[in-house]
Amino acid sequence: MKRLAVLCILACSLIMPSVTAARVRRSYDSHRIKVRPGHTFSISLKSNPSTGYMWQIQNPIDKTLLIIVNKTFAPQKRKLAGSPGKEVWRFKALKKGTIFIEFAYKRSWEKEIVKRTTYSIVIR
Repeated sequence: MKRLAVLCILACSLIMPSVTAARVRRSYDSHRIKVRPGHTFSISLKSNPSTGYMWQIQNPIDKTLLIIVNKTFAPQKRKLAGSPGKEVWRFKALKKGTIFIEFAYKRSWEKEIVKRTTYSIVIR
């Protein structure tokens, strides 16, 4: 009986780190935004384009539901060249529906994605 208990504990100790590692490796966040048709909203993402990294939308946006109004960058320290800041994406909701926007933080000439984040936009 003791051998069985020891084997169970040993087996669990081998399995548990892989389960924990799978949760830690999740490289994206998920956010939900609720908005009314005709209204605009913004999504702000930390960025440093002077390094070549910028946020890019990975999936096509249904332009019958949502349009991109503009995208700007606001540095943290205006007097310091190359300073990190925030990319601000401004959208306008057009009609009722739900859309998912997946952002990837990467260099345009590279395939490697450093960060991901997903927003679900619920237009009511």
